[in-house]
Amino acid sequence: MIVNDVAWLSLAVLMIHEFEEIIFIEPFLARTRDDPRAPAMPFHSTRGVATSVTAFLIGINFVLFTGFTLVAVLFNCYALLWGFLVSFTLHLFGHCAEPIRLRTYTPSTVTGYLTLPWMLYALWYLPAYGHVGPISGAIAVTVMMVLAPIDLGVLHANEHRLDAWLRRTFDFRT
Repeated sequence: MIVNDVAWLSLAVLMIHEFEEIIFIEPFLARTRDDPRAPAMPFHSTRGVATSVTAFLIGINFVLFTGFTLVAVLFNCYALLWGFLVSFTLHLFGHCAEPIRLRTYTPSTVTGYLTLPWMLYALWYLPAYGHVGPISGAIAVTVMMVLAPIDLGVLHANEHRLDAWLRRTFDFRT
């Protein structure tokens, strides 16, 4: 397998995982509405937010990841992509732990388990074949571990504003 295939397939795997979140978040929130564990559950903060808002916010991250992938492929610079993959793989481990901790299905559980092996392979492949060095990899992981919480914080802080704007502007109903 060539490195560009690993890069682009990682993007596809990410979206398969995100589609499960988009598709199953609304039924999950409806099903767990009265569950006393709800405040500890993922996506609890998105209760009342239209699914299209969640899809839009996921789409923003898809555009960012596509940009990382494009830069990696065009400039043969895979470190930033590798840093993103580390961050995303940690995210997948979180999704894999949620059903164990909460003892219930949560959106992204199935694809978390299905996509984790690919992400681990991609994380192994890029440094093993010399596409990411130890220093550039460490810098990229550090950068992504700083940027990821900022990205998620900004997106989640504005999800209710975006939802209100959609409802006002387009007479949008969930």
